[in-house]
Amino acid sequence: MEGKMLEALHCAKGAKVLDAGCGTGHVALYMAKEGGFHVEGIDLTPHHIVKATRNIQLAGMTNQVRAKVGDYHNLEDFENADFDGIYTMETLVHSINPREVLKEFLRILKPGGSLVMHEYDHPRIELAPKGIADEAKTLNSVVCMPAFESFEMDDLKNLAQEVGFENVVSKDMSKNIVPMLWLFFVFAYIPWLIFKLLGLQYKFVNTTSGVGMYVGRKYWRYVQVSARKPL
Repeated sequence: MEGKMLEALHCAKGAKVLDAGCGTGHVALYMAKEGGFHVEGIDLTPHHIVKATRNIQLAGMTNQVRAKVGDYHNLEDFENADFDGIYTMETLVHSINPREVLKEFLRILKPGGSLVMHEYDHPRIELAPKGIADEAKTLNSVVCMPAFESFEMDDLKNLAQEVGFENVVSKDMSKNIVPMLWLFFVFAYIPWLIFKLLGLQYKFVNTTSGVGMYVGRKYWRYVQVSARKPL
């Protein structure tokens, strides 16, 4: 999905781009290598930044990619109109206040700068079968995804428009990730059954969420929301 993200950013080589929730730095490195961007990565988890810094050094990309501990709810370290582009890769779902995050993104983007978000949304969760709905709510709590629980269909697109972005487009990209989820499901289903029998499924959240997302794939979407800051 990094290629789809790069294509949607429409940033020129040498652009300064923020990776908001960079994790261990793999997407930032891809953007720097393939797009020629200078990428600033922030992540709330210190051990992610330790690993990201190591990955950047191993890739020989310290001149193009930097990573530091930071919270996308509070971007006061960055000046107004500081970035040509900003992206999130499945990280805004962890926000406790996505509206304020989007306002901050708008502030630090240059006029005409682009924002691309690859995130999840869903129809009203109570419309899903009870077992799937209950599992989703529990997982949202365990893996700290309050925004995902609140992101009903097109909410993210609407939020971006409300805070002042223009040319906001939402694309359903679910078909691009379902094959990967199916493969994960094939390999993880038996371990997940064992974990569930032992009452340990929420200690193995990646396995549980992967199985749950494939089983409940009719009740969520993987969306790309792209937008621009007005000139």
